[in-house]
Amino acid sequence: MNEIAKAHRIKVEDLEWYGAFHNTTHHPHIHLIIFSKGQEGFLSEKGIKELRRAFGQDIFRDEQYKLATIETGYRNQLKEQLTDLLQQLQTRQSVPNANYYLFLMRKIRDEVQQQKGKKLYGYLPRKVKKLVDYVLHEIAKDDDLSEIYSKWNEVNREKLSLYYDTKDKPDVPIEKNPELRSLKNLLIRTALSMNFNAQTTVNTTRLGFLFSMLAKQIVSSASKRLDELNKMLPQTDSKERDKIREKKLANGQKEGSDSNGIDNEVYDSQAAEGILTMLDYLISLGDQDSSQDTQEEPVSSEDEYDFDNAYAEYLNDDDDGFGDDDSDDEDEYYGMSM
Repeated sequence: MNEIAKAHRIKVEDLEWYGAFHNTTHHPHIHLIIFSKGQEGFLSEKGIKELRRAFGQDIFRDEQYKLATIETGYRNQLKEQLTDLLQQLQTRQSVPNANYYLFLMRKIRDEVQQQKGKKLYGYLPRKVKKLVDYVLHEIAKDDDLSEIYSKWNEVNREKLSLYYDTKDKPDVPIEKNPELRSLKNLLIRTALSMNFNAQTTVNTTRLGFLFSMLAKQIVSSASKRLDELNKMLPQTDSKERDKIREKKLANGQKEGSDSNGIDNEVYDSQAAEGILTMLDYLISLGDQDSSQDTQEEPVSSEDEYDFDNAYAEYLNDDDDGFGDDDSDDEDEYYGMSM
């Protein structure tokens, strides 16, 4: 009754109702009459949807809980995947459309830095919010993010279908989904903390691996050399020396040589030289990065990505019936998680 009163904009103390239960075999149902003792009260399309949601969540409570749990899992995956993508951008790893994403992140940084107060999505002016929405809209086109969000929408549709007709209705855009507002704040925090100067970041894991390889190569080479020296020591058993000599000759080796001789030494030397060259290159990259001056590197211009036209087109299409997160309009939220 509280939910019904709220949907009808009726005070609970003024609510009056009469109900009749028809226990038909094929279609058991209830007729419900609602009115107010006062003069207030009306029912809008939004109120009808709120009633459907309230009834559906109560009747299908167990099913809703299961689907909501799955939905939450996909939401967490979205956040983890976006965090990983932004981390790769910060470390300048190979990411499809990396330059474009960096360009967009810098746009967020430049706009948000000019704002006073808290640097959170909910505190930003409408113009800056729209920019953040657009950036999330663009980055969410990433294959992995798009796939995860598609799965989220599938579960969300199943959840809504328990009390709402979702057939032929569009999915809510990711930037319009209030359940995913945390993704916008993640973009803002990352943009404000990013170092747009760095061009290449030294991969410390790779450095450690190369040092390990070099150490193993040195140990292997030293071990082989020690074996060589041991074989050069006088042997007390002449018969044993004769057997070794005969075995070498049978294998086509010259007397005094060994299968682990000069050829392997050359190979070891070349391998070590290659590892040292790679180490020197990676360390030089680190030196370049640390010695960069504070002036930011030139980034791609807005004309290169046709940003103005693309953004203007996005804003024109933005009036799609979903409205803003902070809007109180009675828009159609088809596909929106209730």
